[in-house]
Amino acid sequence: MMKERFKEVEVWLATENLAAEVHAPPDNTPLIRGLQYIDGWLYSMPDYTKRTSSLERIQRHASDVHKVASRHAQRKANIYRRNPLADEASTLPSHGPTPEPQRRDAPGPTAM
Repeated sequence: MMKERFKEVEVWLATENLAAEVHAPPDNTPLIRGLQYIDGWLYSMPDYTKRTSSLERIQRHASDVHKVASRHAQRKANIYRRNPLADEASTLPSHGPTPEPQRRDAPGPTAM
């Protein structure tokens, strides 16, 4: 039964025009209908960008990796800002109307 289902899905995928690679949309792109978003942070330095849902993690990263130690120096340098992040747990619906973008609370702490 599972083998037949796998074959059905494989045949269906071959008929769809799917991208070989998926890229994150550029920063400041309007929210995409059907995805859920969480509050996040964007950290930018020349030739370096990092996104996370945790301000504390961004601040620690700035201090440990980029040696911008104090929170005051980090804010003054304007190296991070709020940025909505697509919730990795969200998926686009396959049938029916596409819902409006939704915001959810950020997940709990995870490793950086």
